[in-house]
Amino acid sequence: MRLHALALVLFVGCKQAGPAPAEKRPAARKVVVDQSAPAGEPGDLTLRVLEHEDRRWVVDVRGARVTFEFTAQATLHVDDADAGARFVEGAAAWLNAPVPARTHQQPLAPLVFESRDIDPRDEAGRSWNRVRARFHTGADDLDVFVMTTANEQWLRLRVKDAYQARALLDVLADTVRDGPAPPRSATSDPGFIEAPRYSLGPPSAPAETNAVVCFEDGWVAHSADQVEFRAWGTDEARTLCTMPGTIVTLAHVPRATTAVALVRRANADDSSGVAAPAELWRLSSTGCKVLTPKQPVELAGLTHLVMAPSGAQVGYESDGFLIMLRVADGWLQALTLGADGPLRAWGWDDESFIARLHRREAWVRPGGAPVSVLPLRSLDGRYALRRDGRVLVIRDLKTDAPPRRLELTRRADQRALEQWSATPPVLVGPRGLMLASDVPLFVDLETSTLQPLAPRGASLRCTTADGAHAVFFSEAGRFVEAAPVKPAAGP
Repeated sequence: MRLHALALVLFVGCKQAGPAPAEKRPAARKVVVDQSAPAGEPGDLTLRVLEHEDRRWVVDVRGARVTFEFTAQATLHVDDADAGARFVEGAAAWLNAPVPARTHQQPLAPLVFESRDIDPRDEAGRSWNRVRARFHTGADDLDVFVMTTANEQWLRLRVKDAYQARALLDVLADTVRDGPAPPRSATSDPGFIEAPRYSLGPPSAPAETNAVVCFEDGWVAHSADQVEFRAWGTDEARTLCTMPGTIVTLAHVPRATTAVALVRRANADDSSGVAAPAELWRLSSTGCKVLTPKQPVELAGLTHLVMAPSGAQVGYESDGFLIMLRVADGWLQALTLGADGPLRAWGWDDESFIARLHRREAWVRPGGAPVSVLPLRSLDGRYALRRDGRVLVIRDLKTDAPPRRLELTRRADQRALEQWSATPPVLVGPRGLMLASDVPLFVDLETSTLQPLAPRGASLRCTTADGAHAVFFSEAGRFVEAAPVKPAAGP
């Protein structure tokens, strides 16, 4: 669940020479620490505060001065790249992970994140003020708690999930130590096409649209309880139905002709403490119809549905069981999931799933058997894909040619590939793949080329199976129709 947070900006850069003007900020007070560091939880990084003033702390990390500032414009400063290197080394020791290798050296640049204050908590007799920060870095959402003692003599860092250590170190290396990776170009990245794969049209869905689904003949958008259909390339909307409540979630895959909506009825008494009654609906380009399970199932507390790659079934996790319903007639079966956490997504072979296993996201089969090699095919079945470290291996199943190896050298691209262990890859069109890197990338599986998926700031929401149509959420905050850019004509 995403945080409804107050957005702040974290600028990571070199500290400007010279003291700040007196009229902008009072003189910082030096801190005299006369006590040992307070005990924390395993994995915490507790730092001595050298100076502090209102929501600004200067701490020592391996002899480097690092400044955290959470004022109207939140920033993290280091004195220079050498201090940044010591900070990254200290963070690596804290997270028990290897120091990222240097891949470039660029001027340091801003890093945007979300932050909100949370309630203070007493630990070992000491009161701590807390801020929760969430970093959005392509394929990663990283949560870090920044805490200070009430007397502001100590600052503590704590990551929410230990498996995020590698991604967090890469983010720090790409900011306070190395700066952002150089801009992509055909010269710096062989096989890279600079033009985006998709071009965006004007907004056509209402501004209050919540979610969209792509079908072969058009796309469906819902706003609150209203469901509308638009044929591709037209601005005219046709109302499909008015739901008896609020659509909580939609399940759909590119090859499916039907989407399934979880609808929470609007006439529930929220003050009763009982979850509102819910029901399932089938949505298509022609209308809406209730999906009635053949056996009674509990849907009241459900918030997440997943659909099989074939579109024939939807599923959800309930008390350690995987409940699968056939979309056509509501026939269902229950299988033991065998994981210690909720179902995240359906796999790509109709038999594997992502769930939390041993405190990590992992591919599992019903019964809990881990899937060591994720079976993945392009939508047309032509290419088999697998990850070999930082290399994407592409094998053409129609020929005897040796597999092609697409080596990814940028840290952000490698992190996007590593996400396959916790997130199902997004297939775009019959022979395309999306990598959620620093910008979303389109991988042409036929030619092994990379290019931006869409203009910067746009995020993909759905595509048709043939890739001829798509809907993006634009940088302006509107849903827009998109189509592939036609290759430039030769001389």
